[in-house]
Amino acid sequence: MSGHVARVWNHTVTWGPALPSLGAATRVCLAAGLPLALLLATGHLNWALYAGFGGFAALYARYDDDARPLWQQASAGATLLAAMLLGTAASVIDAPVFVKALALAFVAWGTNLISSGLRWAPPGPIFAVFAAGACLSVPATASSFLAVLGVGGATVLWSLLLALGIGVVRRGGVSAVQLRAAAPGWDPLPLSGGRSLLMGLSALVAGLAAHAVLGGHWYWASLAAIAAVMGADAHSRVARGVQRFLGTAVGVVLAAGLFALQLPAWALLVVVIVIQGFVELLILRNYGVAMGLVTVLALSMIHLASPAGNAKELVLDRLAETGFGAIIGIALAVGLGTVVRARRRREAK
Repeated sequence: MSGHVARVWNHTVTWGPALPSLGAATRVCLAAGLPLALLLATGHLNWALYAGFGGFAALYARYDDDARPLWQQASAGATLLAAMLLGTAASVIDAPVFVKALALAFVAWGTNLISSGLRWAPPGPIFAVFAAGACLSVPATASSFLAVLGVGGATVLWSLLLALGIGVVRRGGVSAVQLRAAAPGWDPLPLSGGRSLLMGLSALVAGLAAHAVLGGHWYWASLAAIAAVMGADAHSRVARGVQRFLGTAVGVVLAAGLFALQLPAWALLVVVIVIQGFVELLILRNYGVAMGLVTVLALSMIHLASPAGNAKELVLDRLAETGFGAIIGIALAVGLGTVVRARRRREAK
């Protein structure tokens, strides 16, 4: 038992290698920062969620020194937009929670298949499920679809233009031949189908259970459960769940302190932009530390979009839902590992 705990702990606290990420972090800040600043200037911060999630496209394939980032960011951006549209549709028709949870499960399953087939970096469906969950949890009307396409789509396009501009500076231009040569092929990882089904199931079970027990922002439990079933083996999956919860716990404390300052919208916007840059610096080094900042980022974007909401209730919901989802995800991860090991023992006999 102690050996298992030690392996989980090592996965939890290990830091990845240093990466040339300062330029990438600057690009991520610019990708979301300019659209958010424009929304503030025009009095449309209620659309901040769409700009924030559209800006996540800049997180993908940011270290490749060729034309591949454009293709990865384009596919990730299109997937994020589709996830936001699906979540908005569920909100517009006021779908039952079961239907909303099914929608999140579909996003988790489908996005992980796409991520595996196109070899996204970072991999997985977390950002798309986050985008869908946030959009289905806020009130929306038919006009919200135009806001998603206009604000979210423009932010994705802006992030692509930034990547293209950086490519032009680095290589002296990006030709059509280079773009065609860098077009991604479909090359899914082994077992990606089964892992995608597991992520969809985790999102569904955790979301429905959290709604039944806790209510509130139940989709955060789906996110935590998905994080807990990602990883190469049972130890890394459990570690992901632990990192998700501990990072969230630290993040809600930081967010509570930030909201207590009662900063004006422009100052909170600056904080959001800076945090996005730090998330980029840390996301591939230690998931738990990055999750602390992602929690502050998520709560701040929701607060910007709906400042009239109860900030204390928001941060407490985040902690409770994440802990609940992490427990379910860890249970599924451990259960899966047990089943796999038992099957291997039977096959070895």
